[in-house]
Amino acid sequence: MWKILIIPLLAITPLPGAFGEMVVGITGIIVDPEGSPVPGVKVVAYGSGNLVAAQAYTTAQGGFYLQLPTDASSTYTLKFIKPGYVEKAITITVSKDMLSASVGEITLDYSIAISMPITSIQIPVLESVFLPVSIVNRGSAREEVSLTVVDSCGLNVSFHSGGLRINALRLNPGDSQSLTLEIKAPFTAPPSCTVRILFNGTVPREKTVDVTVKETSLNLLSTQLTSIHCAPGSVIQLPLTITNTLQESIKARVLLDVPGDWKASVSSPTGGLIGEVYLQPGSVLQATLQINVPREAQPKAYTVTVTLDGVQPMLRDSFTLSVVVTGGSPLIRLTPLAPHVDTYAGKSGSFRFRLENIGDADCLVGFNVRGLPEGYRWTVTDLQGNAVSQIYLGAGGSSELILSVNVPPLAEPSVATFTLEALAKGSSDEVALSLGVLGRYELSFVTQSFYLEMNPGSSGVFNVQIKNTGYSSLTNVALSLVSTPSGFSADVNPTNVLLLKPGETATFTIALTADATVDTGDYYVTFMVKADQIDALRRDLHVYVKPASSVAYIALAAVAVLAVAVAAAFRRFGRR
Repeated sequence: MWKILIIPLLAITPLPGAFGEMVVGITGIIVDPEGSPVPGVKVVAYGSGNLVAAQAYTTAQGGFYLQLPTDASSTYTLKFIKPGYVEKAITITVSKDMLSASVGEITLDYSIAISMPITSIQIPVLESVFLPVSIVNRGSAREEVSLTVVDSCGLNVSFHSGGLRINALRLNPGDSQSLTLEIKAPFTAPPSCTVRILFNGTVPREKTVDVTVKETSLNLLSTQLTSIHCAPGSVIQLPLTITNTLQESIKARVLLDVPGDWKASVSSPTGGLIGEVYLQPGSVLQATLQINVPREAQPKAYTVTVTLDGVQPMLRDSFTLSVVVTGGSPLIRLTPLAPHVDTYAGKSGSFRFRLENIGDADCLVGFNVRGLPEGYRWTVTDLQGNAVSQIYLGAGGSSELILSVNVPPLAEPSVATFTLEALAKGSSDEVALSLGVLGRYELSFVTQSFYLEMNPGSSGVFNVQIKNTGYSSLTNVALSLVSTPSGFSADVNPTNVLLLKPGETATFTIALTADATVDTGDYYVTFMVKADQIDALRRDLHVYVKPASSVAYIALAAVAVLAVAVAAAFRRFGRR
């Protein structure tokens, strides 16, 4: 921009003042930081003693003209003052031989300084960005600043501070305020635009931000399949996930677009039909998309579209499923997820497998198991535990099932190999599986009380009964004595049981003989039971030796003699 300063023509000699003193003409131009002229600026010249020597105001072109006496002072301070701008001062020196002088171009800064370092951004649709904004009053007077969005291009633009929405500020000299500028792109936002913001103080200021809206998939609707094959008359059920991936709650209608006389619905896990959803940020709704294919449907590809039509906020997200109606044949495939499992006798082993129909026609699939040992039983169930004898599998469909094999309680440790078959009309498949039967060895006492009473010089018999409570047979089961008290002799019968099957019991007899010299009291016989497969089990047999019978008889006889003597004395002397 060209700036023209018009200065009156001056004489060759200094101009005379009001009282005859000589004066010098001072000129200059005042501009703002953008280089535009600033009209109405008060220009004051101060001489010696800080007295006002002259003053003027800038014209519409920003120019000014002052006459300064040359004999009053040689040095002057020029001050430039206007509300909304930072006051500025310069010093000039004049002399009597000067005709005129120019201070050139003087730039006045705005009182309100605005810092917006980010001027260009990219926003994904339905998301927000937050930009820092700083406002400082550098002037000498209080400033009232209102914040106005002049052109938002359809974007949502607002200022915030500490969670509050800010529309205006009052700043004293030296005050500063930090704000956050939020810009949110609605679903209908244009691809690009320039946001204009007006900071309306004493001197209006404007800032701009260039915004590019990035169109991204909202991913609100998802399912595992995008294409499926089926036969006419099929009923298709697919898991459908509705996820709120946004930073705010959404309320949306669920719309379905199906061919001609087809029927479709979206239902909740409880079976209720879904026509509208309300989801908090990050929440997920599991639903089922059901499609009823008419029996009259001709073999070709059709499309079914599920749309989430946002009411608050406005949005639209769709999922399209390709449904290929065919009249071909099924093709069954079995895939074991664990071809070998281990279990214990008396328990069951579970084989999880995937059943797929990779053909182009629906089918009914049955199951068979070949090669299981005698006594083993099998069942096929779904993942919820429901027994399955046959399953309907649409073209392109798949299902995960579980084969459970029950092992007899008396099965010995081994590995059973067998074959699982899936049979459909026109197609079949089979897989080889193996089941490892693990041994479990356990021996328990059936006898609960280990107590025996004897007399000195007598013999006693105590029976010890044990049971195989494990899942595998035990060999060489034996009972042996560990310690016998002095004065006792003991014998065990039998000393060994060659084989004890699961659930069976065995009885061992411990025969004890006490010497006649054994004192009465408590004694303990320690024995142990062991087998080839388990560690020894130790027990103590409590033996109580009670007084001999002859001693008891002598005591009774003494009591009887005493009683007779008392009776005779009473007859003889009692009647006197």
